Amino acid sequence: MSEAGVGVVARAALDRARERFAVRRREYYRQLVDIAALAELGVAGQTGDRVTHRLLQELWPPRPG
Repeated sequence: MSEAGVGVVARAALDRARERFAVRRREYYRQLVDIAALAELGVAGQTGDRVTHRLLQELWPPRPG
């Protein structure tokens, strides 16, 4: 993508969009680390959920479509 000739307002919009995507990626990675810790510690078994994905369904229910 060539950004040559992009104006100040467009540049600011690009920068905001990039930062928002970066924030989302960092948060997604943190969630993966949290999920891995839950699995490694066997938290699902301790809470009676048997498997980690069932525990995650309780912690983070799907958003209505």
